Amino acid sequence: MLDRIVAVLAAAAAVPVSHAQINPPIGPVGPSLSEIDQIEPRRAVSAGPITTPGSYYLSGNASSIGSGVIIAVGGVTLDLAGFTLTGDNNGPNDFGIWVTANSDEPVVIKNGTVKSFEGGGVEVVNDAQPVLIHNVSAVRNGFGFRIAGGATLTDCHALNNAGNGFEIGDPNLPGRISGLERCTSTGHDVGFRIWNARLLACRASGATGTGFIVNDGTLVECIANTNGIQGFNGRDTSFVACAATSNGNVGFQLIGGSIEGSRTRDNQIGFEISTQAHARECVSLQDTTGATVSFSSLFERSSVIFPSTRGILASNNAIVLDNHIRVGNNVDAITVSGTGSVIGREVTFSSPGNTSYVKPVGANLIY
Repeated sequence: MLDRIVAVLAAAAAVPVSHAQINPPIGPVGPSLSEIDQIEPRRAVSAGPITTPGSYYLSGNASSIGSGVIIAVGGVTLDLAGFTLTGDNNGPNDFGIWVTANSDEPVVIKNGTVKSFEGGGVEVVNDAQPVLIHNVSAVRNGFGFRIAGGATLTDCHALNNAGNGFEIGDPNLPGRISGLERCTSTGHDVGFRIWNARLLACRASGATGTGFIVNDGTLVECIANTNGIQGFNGRDTSFVACAATSNGNVGFQLIGGSIEGSRTRDNQIGFEISTQAHARECVSLQDTTGATVSFSSLFERSSVIFPSTRGILASNNAIVLDNHIRVGNNVDAITVSGTGSVIGREVTFSSPGNTSYVKPVGANLIY
């Protein structure tokens, strides 16, 4: 038996082995990816119209007489590549980037600056055109950004434009909802003029008028400071965890809608809410008047700390409940004007020797 096994092994060893071919052959691995220009050819552009979908970029700083780049079709990506597109500031209809496209294909604009265009920095004409704008600054133009319909703007900045910093949306197009994140406005008549939008972590400062004017919007973690008139002006809008400091008149003015977890400081009026608006869990610190509440609005579970004239002024069926109010000498905690208001369960702390008190004339008191 053993002799038979040895014979079989010897026969197998005598058969030549055919090696399989490996494709690709064993060896160093070379590059297999295509160049990026083969995947998405990019075309250099300085100024003028773009009429063909594709990817475009600025190859350097560029100047323009008239409008800068006009995007007439959808499906375009314009990368400013960190450069600046500069106008001659000599034409009310001249825009830095002017999107006239009207398609379902998005337009993307990113990474650069437009400045000195008398008409405006970036304008999108047609409300149906989807647009994404990222990391673009508009400086010393007629306005900063004006977008007709729904758009997404992230990390964009408007600085010292003649008109408004951001004009986004259209009151006649409630279905077109825009989104803005981490955008800033410095200077301007109005920082943000917004319809139908969601704003996250945006800031408006130094406006001669109002920082944010918003209709039918939601603002989260936004800041308005050192604006000439108001920090926030909202109608049917929701404010969450926002802050208004050192504005010339009102921190938050709201008709309808809600304010939650927000704070004010050093304004003439911290919160001015009316027409069934609702503010809760808010803080007013060192405003001249902490809050004015009217026309069936509710101000509750909030704190008013050291107002210089008055804690809360309630009128015309206001509801003021469960608030903490701390006032200094000769300052009224709560003043009621007119009839029909409900005031209740307030906790008032006064400084030593203070004679402040609640004026409940015309109010229904709940204790």
